[in-house]
Amino acid sequence: MSGAPDEGDRPPGFYWISVAGGSPEVAHFVEGEWWLTGADSRVVDEIEVLIEQSLVPPTLRNRFA
Repeated sequence: MSGAPDEGDRPPGFYWISVAGGSPEVAHFVEGEWWLTGADSRVVDEIEVLIEQSLVPPTLRNRFA
């Protein structure tokens, strides 16, 4: 993924995901849910759009319900 930090820069078990108009965010898939680190309301809004477009798993929404 272009613009993503080097894989060596993330903790084990974490993954980089991109949100529209923003830098890649660190996400962690735990027990069927995606968890973002350092997410703010802008990121959450963008994730909602990506979920609606089926570009990220719907379980990501559960983290912010």
